[in-house]
This record gives sequence, C-alpha cells and structure tokens, in this order.
Amino acid sequence: MLQKQINGVLVLPAHENINSLNLFEMKRFIYKGLLIILLLNVGMPDCFTQKMKLIKLAGIKSKSGKIADNSLSVFFMVDTIQNSADGLVFSLKFVNDASKDTVVKNPIDFLQVLLANEQGNNISIPHAPKALINTRDENENETFFIKSVMVNGAPVSMGILSQETLTIPANSTLEIALQIDNVLATQNGIPVSPPSQVKISPGTYRLGITLSLIGVGDTSEVFQTSPVSITLN
Repeated sequence: MLQKQINGVLVLPAHENINSLNLFEMKRFIYKGLLIILLLNVGMPDCFTQKMKLIKLAGIKSKSGKIADNSLSVFFMVDTIQNSADGLVFSLKFVNDASKDTVVKNPIDFLQVLLANEQGNNISIPHAPKALINTRDENENETFFIKSVMVNGAPVSMGILSQETLTIPANSTLEIALQIDNVLATQNGIPVSPPSQVKISPGTYRLGITLSLIGVGDTSEVFQTSPVSITLN
C-alpha cells in the first residue's frame, strides 16, 4: 500500500480511503440523504405533524346529583394540526366505568360548539342543537356532521344517534367523531344577510365546547372545555 505524508499527516490513496469505509455507515449516510430529499419535496408526514389533545371535560354545574355516580367521564379529543380539505374534526369520548349501562339523552342534541378565529372573533357555524329547535328531523342548514361512532374502538352504526337517548355500555368507551365543513359567511366580521355558507378555510382557530348531559330521572350535568388552538393547513 502506497503512503505519503502531507504536512506531517498520513494520507491514504483514494481507493484505500473508499475501501476503509464501513459499508453499514455508507448505507446509513445514503439513506439519510434520501430521506432529507423526500421530506423537502413532499413535506413532513402527518404522523410527525399531528398532535392529539385529550382533555377531560370539567363539570361546571349539576342538578340532582351527578350522572352515573361519578362513573362516567367525558373527554374532548382533537388534533391541533389538521388538513382543511377534511374540515375541522373533533371527538367526544365517554368512558363508563360502572358495572351497568348508563343511559343519557342524546348528547349531540345538547352540544354547543364555540369557534373563533386567531383574533378571537366568533365564527358562526350553521348548526343548532336539536334540543333548541325542538325537532329530531334533519335541520336543512346543519353542516355539523357525524363522522363516526365507535364502542371500545370498534365502529358501530351511526343510527344510534338518531334516537332520543344514548346508551353507554357498562365498562366501555363510546367515541363520537364530529366534523365541521362549513361556516357562515361574514363581511367585516358580521354574518351576511341572507345567511350563506362557505367552506372552512385554512388558518388558525380556537375551538371549545359546552355539553349538557341529562340522565335518567332528573340528573343532569353541564361540561365545558377551554378553547383549544387548531391549525388547518
């Protein structure tokens, strides 16, 4: 093997330098380079950018005792980074730790969604809880969609939400995914007249909810969450 020194430093010929490299290290270096090129061209995948928030709702008032003797917990779930093409999606999660089923009046009928833009200005969505319009028929202006219903992680018929009551099975979790596609159009921050709907656009929003749960008999609880910042890309 030929060797020479430059300024006192031993230098190997070019082919010797290549042969001395660890093959595994070369492959790893090439892989990293390709990965960087891929991310620069297509962006970061959702699994790296999405951040799920799971917030236990706090009861702000109750009547005639708590529902299910404190065995029922309610959670608000939302990804803080979402794709605007899919609308704004969030979920309600009910965890029943009791050894018997818990029956409540349909919670979707008593759900109020509070949506604001980055500046804190309220944004109206074309949805009214059915309890406020005293009907179980479809509201023609409603764009507040049920995306899915799952019990213990398995999909079930969304038809269960067409009933006046909802049964949360014993020792089970029931999750309802909801989707906001449209909001009411505004001009200078004021809804236009007559009302019209527009697709929810990319931007930063603040989303909060107020949920009333009414149980069997005269028990009821009101749950609320502070607004969560959500970015729609």
